[in-house]
Amino acid sequence: MPPPRLAGALAIWHGATRPRVVATLLGLAVILVADATPNGPLANLRNWVFDAYERSWPAMRPEHRILIIDIDGDSIRHIGQWPWPRDQLARLVETAGAARVIGIDLLLTEPDRLAGGGHDTDAILAASLRLVPVVLAAAADPSNELPSQPMPATTPVFEAGDDPRAAVPHYRSVAWPRAALADAASGTGLITVPPEADGVIRKMPTVVSVGSVLVPSFGVEIVRVASRSDWIRLRAEWAGGCELEIGGRVTHTDKAGGVWPRYPVSPAILSVPADRVLSGEVDRAIFRDRIVLIGASAPGLGDAFETPLQRLESGVLIQAQLVDSLLAGNVLWRPAFAPALERLLAALLGIIVALQFGRVRDRVYALLSGGAGILLVAGSFGAFAAGGLLLDATLPVVALLGTNLILLAERTHQEIRTRRKRESELANALREAEARADAENARESLAIALDAAQMGMWDADLIRGTSRRSPRHDEIFGYPGPPPEWDHQTLLACVVAEDQDAVARSLEAGMETGTLHFQCRVRRPDGGLRSIVVDGRVYRAEDGTPIRIAGVVTDVTERRRIEGALHQTQRLQTVGTIAAGVAHNFNNLLTIVLGNLDLASRQGSNIERLPLYLAAATMAAERGANLTWQLLAFARQQPLRPEPIEPSRQLRDLSTLIGESFPPNIAIEIHIPPDLWVVEVDPSELQFTLLNLTFNARDAMPNGGVLRVSARNQAVQDDRLGLAGRYVAIEIADNGCGIPSEILPRVFEPFVTTKEVGAGTGLGLSQVHGFVHQSGGAVDLESEPGRGTTVRMYLPTTAKAPTTAETSRGRKGGYRAMGTVLVVEDQPDLANLVGELFREWQLDIKVAHRASTALELLREGQKVDLVFSDIMMPGGMDGLELAEVMKKEFPEVPILLTSGYGDVTGNAVARGFHVVPKPYRMEELRMRLGGLLSTRST
Repeated sequence: MPPPRLAGALAIWHGATRPRVVATLLGLAVILVADATPNGPLANLRNWVFDAYERSWPAMRPEHRILIIDIDGDSIRHIGQWPWPRDQLARLVETAGAARVIGIDLLLTEPDRLAGGGHDTDAILAASLRLVPVVLAAAADPSNELPSQPMPATTPVFEAGDDPRAAVPHYRSVAWPRAALADAASGTGLITVPPEADGVIRKMPTVVSVGSVLVPSFGVEIVRVASRSDWIRLRAEWAGGCELEIGGRVTHTDKAGGVWPRYPVSPAILSVPADRVLSGEVDRAIFRDRIVLIGASAPGLGDAFETPLQRLESGVLIQAQLVDSLLAGNVLWRPAFAPALERLLAALLGIIVALQFGRVRDRVYALLSGGAGILLVAGSFGAFAAGGLLLDATLPVVALLGTNLILLAERTHQEIRTRRKRESELANALREAEARADAENARESLAIALDAAQMGMWDADLIRGTSRRSPRHDEIFGYPGPPPEWDHQTLLACVVAEDQDAVARSLEAGMETGTLHFQCRVRRPDGGLRSIVVDGRVYRAEDGTPIRIAGVVTDVTERRRIEGALHQTQRLQTVGTIAAGVAHNFNNLLTIVLGNLDLASRQGSNIERLPLYLAAATMAAERGANLTWQLLAFARQQPLRPEPIEPSRQLRDLSTLIGESFPPNIAIEIHIPPDLWVVEVDPSELQFTLLNLTFNARDAMPNGGVLRVSARNQAVQDDRLGLAGRYVAIEIADNGCGIPSEILPRVFEPFVTTKEVGAGTGLGLSQVHGFVHQSGGAVDLESEPGRGTTVRMYLPTTAKAPTTAETSRGRKGGYRAMGTVLVVEDQPDLANLVGELFREWQLDIKVAHRASTALELLREGQKVDLVFSDIMMPGGMDGLELAEVMKKEFPEVPILLTSGYGDVTGNAVARGFHVVPKPYRMEELRMRLGGLLSTRST
């Protein structure tokens, strides 16, 4: 059991909510990251606080130990434009020769260009430098673009502790004084000060790294010479700071060797103009035992810098105040542990605030928080006033205020959420009560209207899990009595398996959109199959949660039957139209066949022309067979059976049909490229669709016109049509009467037609739309009255190879057929013809005129190598049934079926049997027989 104090702390911790703890920790993390960001908002605030320290408690140094010889604007006007000849600098040095040390804050890197007539001013200046302790200035190039120069002898800076080079400012390019002048001087120091983001000079370096050598700054070198010390030591402390030791004088610096000079209220630095010194107006005694700095403040010659006291001072004056602070030991000091202490204090304050927020009264808590902030600020100001310590109260105060703001925002958010939740619950309850009252009032009127429209009503409460349904609803679904419960799973259980996925998707979409609509087939308990249409609406609470779903169900079984009958009627009308147009040409073909056979049968016929007669008759017969097959394909009625096909072949067949049947006043233009992509559709439905469109175009041009049939490969990206990918675009265009604008938006609806009453069913374009969309494509229509109509079908392509049907014709090749063939054919003439053909191929023939007779012969054990049977035969058993029995009882005996009905042959192929369609050529039949017999012998 934990001690009482620990138990109390745990109780306080567990009293804080998880969102409050998470928000507090995230806020503290953001504040600490902002504090660690260089030149960030907290860094700028910290600098402002440190400047406020100095403005509030500036340094008080009345003694004047430093004097500046200032090359000011008056000196430039009296002596001349800068640069002066260096013998003038020599005169200044000689005049101040009684000084303790002289620092020249001027760069003397180039030879004196004003020297002339053998007058070596650099030598004169060097001679003066040997008489007095002088420190020269060097400048570093932060961009490291200056050419490398040899480094003169500099005062050694000894290292103690860890290597400080990684932290101190580092330069590679430095502009050093001329070697002759540097050798004559007592020391050289760098005057370069790294700028801060706001341009204020707060911290100044004491030591910098040039290459691998530590070099003192200008001010430190002046202090060393003034102290008569020969060395400088920089000692790295374990806590992270450094100690700068100049002789016996120790100054604390940061880890980069920087110090904060303490600026006085009024400068404690005397300054005399350089022209007055040169003219002898200044008594030389003023320089005795002082530290003298020679520098420039003239406009355009010396830059001005801002100090924390918000004053602009020249560079030489700032260097002088650094020297004064080092000599007086009156520099500001920021302990190395201060940042860590401030961050720890900020984290502790944030955690304490998070634990105590809301546990005491708000007024008491505000007084405690305000008192803590005031105490922090007062303590940091007191530390500065007492010992020049730079302690930053901004981070703990920001953490205190920031955590309070975060917690206040979190509490406000929770209160708003709670209030809104209560308001939402009340509003939902009121809305639900109103909805129930309205529904109850409208239910009776609605029930009457629904019964009159033969529609069933349903209403499901998604909150309570209850439902209401009208008797008509249960009658449509065939429920013998009200089911104990009803929901969407009960509905899906009634839907046939093929439609369940689509209904489930429609239900999910309805929950999202609020509107429900779908069509499906349901299986009633008595086994009956019904087609229904469901329409409904989803009702939601204010927060979007579905609370109720209601709608109606309509039995459309009879409507679907009527539509199917009308659709088949239109198909038969189309076939009749084709037959009427083809009949004339078919009679012409028969005339060619009969005429050539008559010529060939005459005894006096020229034997050399006999093959020509037979070839002409054969060609005409084949054309007639093709027309017959196309008519049968258009007339059949069956579900879609998509297969990979080459659409160019279908379009060529279409051009043949319409060329034979259309009147001569309609010009037909066909543009079909041979390299159309393969599509996967039902071939017969595609032909029927194309015929529908071409006949519509023909009817739109009663006085003649132009019909254009074209196709192309096209990559489509069309959001309106819902297309994306590769498609074959088939276009049927005419220049007929067009479609009226008021009918155009509804042309794809069933029973919408522009023809006269009795001239059409209104299902043509509806069939086109349904076929194309069932095939995964889209159809688009453009029309303008008096200009014509263009219909475009987009059929999706497939990577599958086009299907080669078992009924394909014209194959070449020869097989030597040997064996006994049982011919099953109810037409004696056709059986005799087949027998003659087979005997020419040296096959043994047996003939049966009934399928049942053929089966008896097989069961008696008679030798049969192959059965060739017609499919459509009288007598109870047809050829397909015979094939099914042989597949079970005589699997080793192959069977080849034949028929002139397209749907019958298609059904046989779908069931896995070999089929050759009627009429067949001798070579084609010989090839099929040879292949099957050779397979059996193998």
